[in-house]
This record gives sequence, C-alpha cells and structure tokens, in this order.
Amino acid sequence: MKRYFICIVVIALGMLVLISCQSKQKEIYEPTWESLQKHQAPQWFSDAKFGIFIHWGVYAVPAFHEWYVVMYSPMSQFGKNLGGPPYTAAQGDLSDSVFNANIRKSANEYHRKNFGVDFEYDQFIPQFKAENYDPESWATLFKKAGAKYVVLTAKHGEEFHVAFQVHAP
Repeated sequence: MKRYFICIVVIALGMLVLISCQSKQKEIYEPTWESLQKHQAPQWFSDAKFGIFIHWGVYAVPAFHEWYVVMYSPMSQFGKNLGGPPYTAAQGDLSDSVFNANIRKSANEYHRKNFGVDFEYDQFIPQFKAENYDPESWATLFKKAGAKYVVLTAKHGEEFHVAFQVHAP
C-alpha cells in the first residue's frame, strides 16, 4: 500500500511538472524528490480546489474492484515475483499459506464462480469496449459538479494502457 501511495504521489507530481512546463519560466526538473519538491503548482491549480481523476480500464469488465487482478490471482502480486501472466484464479504449485496470503478470498471466489478458475485476466481485454463513453456528457456532469480539471488515467496497476480520442465541439 505504501508503494502504491508513493507511485500516486510521484505521478501527481510528475503531472504538475508537465503542467508547469507551459509557464513562462522553464525550470528543468529531475526525477528526484529534491527536484520535484522545488516545483510550484500553477496558480490555476492552487485555486481549483476540486478536480476529478477517472480510473477506468479492463477491471471494469468483471466489475469487482480496480485492483481486481491483484486480488484474485496469486501470480499477479506486483513486485513480489510470485509469477506472471497468465493471471488466473488457480493456485498452481503455491502452498496453501502462500496462495491465501496473496489473494483476497472474496475476489478469488467471485472470479471462479463467474468466469472459471482458468479464465485469464487478458481475456477481459476484448470485452472492454467503452461503448458508453460519452465525453460531452461527462464534461457537462463534471462542470456541474464544480470540477476545474479532469484527468483520465492512461495506465493503471494492471498494466493495460487506455487511450480515448476526444473531439472538440
């Protein structure tokens, strides 16, 4: 969880650095905490007070949780080197204690019941069609909510890259 939080902070700071590149003063930042701590957020961002981050990806297909693959598959525990793709709900050659320590039982049972033990996470990819993606209605909703900025994540913990084309009216 701590690593996840640090990643989110680094991504957010990186985004602020990119945003500030549009300012008159062109500061060069290095990928270090010391360098990033020198960054001053642009005034519009400091004044914004409310923005929306959209986390939407393949994990929306099984509709369980955004960290679904990590929860149901013991082989997808990022950074723990337990295995790798294919990510299924199977225990494989893991001991009961290792298997149970690296899943959430409710997610694993959900996956087994709804998709089967050998159904691979990547099989969800062609099912993620975003057929209800409507950026104009989203923008209207976000504006009504008072959001001053919106960030659509392009890559999430499952390592699937999402890109949407938005056409200006």
